[in-house]
Amino acid sequence: TFNLANGDFVAGESITGGGGTDTLILTNATTIDFSTGTLATVEALTGSSGNDTITMTLLQFAGFSSNFNMGAGTNTLSVTVSGTVDVSALFTPTVSNVTTGGMTGSGSDDIVTMIGGQLDGILSGTGILDFGGGTADTLNLTSTSTDLNALTDGRLAGLEVISASTAAAAVTITLSSQTEAFTVTGGTSGDT
Repeated sequence: TFNLANGDFVAGESITGGGGTDTLILTNATTIDFSTGTLATVEALTGSSGNDTITMTLLQFAGFSSNFNMGAGTNTLSVTVSGTVDVSALFTPTVSNVTTGGMTGSGSDDIVTMIGGQLDGILSGTGILDFGGGTADTLNLTSTSTDLNALTDGRLAGLEVISASTAAAAVTITLSSQTEAFTVTGGTSGDT
């Protein structure tokens, strides 16, 4: 178990769990950016009773294999991606108590491959999915993301390609609320 208070984790620091189920516990209202350091082999997170703001990379998020409970309060989860990232073989944590959750890309082309449930765990409240700059940002889904399908216009930005070509089963992609132009690629399993 790792107990962290606000300010305990700064750029360049590292937290690495061992065997078993390792848990990060935020002991007070915490704003923390794990993307500036290393976070590995930690399976669960428990937020504080205050307002927590957590920033982490998509690889760090998909490393949580158990509960990701941000606790009481008004909580924000910001997940970042940069470059080519494939987390489809990693975990889908059980996420709870996220008031606003979103994912942002970099200023270049980002290519993300993920399970629909992983994206559902990230997107919450009025959070956005914004891939940022680039001209060929791509989201490869290996299963349906109900939260992607429910995004209202303005909450999905900077994404040029949505693909289900790597999915082993049918994927449903609904973009009827969006006004942007997308390239949508289906797979071989009767996608809708």
